[in-house]
Amino acid sequence: MTTNHLTEATNCAGKDMNIVQAYIWHWKLSMKESFFLILMSIGSIIHAFLPCFFKFKLLKLRIERLKELKKQLPHNEQLKNITFNK
Repeated sequence: MTTNHLTEATNCAGKDMNIVQAYIWHWKLSMKESFFLILMSIGSIIHAFLPCFFKFKLLKLRIERLKELKKQLPHNEQLKNITFNK
């Protein structure tokens, strides 16, 4: 099951890797996304109680991260549905 997901993920990225390279690449991408989402969660909780903090900065950061994911996974069908005007 893991091998299938890694193959699918590397295909979405347009990369040709062996299983070890695919695992390391996937691990890095997943960890980066995980830490980003943890920080976004903390920032969102702070913003919920104190709206003056962050204002629309969190939204801007999320959009930038989605743009980055779209670059890293150009063949992903879900990300193809997202378009950016700028």
